Amino acid sequence: MCRHDVFVQMLEGPRERVSDTFHRIRQDDRHSEVKLRYFGDSPNRMFEKWAMLHDPARSWLWSIAEVDQDALEKASVTDYRRIFRILAENMEAAERDGK
Repeated sequence: MCRHDVFVQMLEGPRERVSDTFHRIRQDDRHSEVKLRYFGDSPNRMFEKWAMLHDPARSWLWSIAEVDQDALEKASVTDYRRIFRILAENMEAAERDGK
């Protein structure tokens, strides 16, 4: 999920490849304030057919004011997982509806 004030990404795949990718992101000077919110295994991929989502500022994620008030810092692992689960469900529904 990416918009002008927030960037949240879930990396999925084999553990070694995910670790390597995260390491490259952290070393890349185009990225700042990179923070790992959760690292763990999952029985299924949530976004097997998806690359990245542009999330408009009016979205349900967090308002601009909430981001300014440290919503990303205050969010728990459960909050982040819920966000990605909702996105995955919305994508599946859109795919079923042919959108």
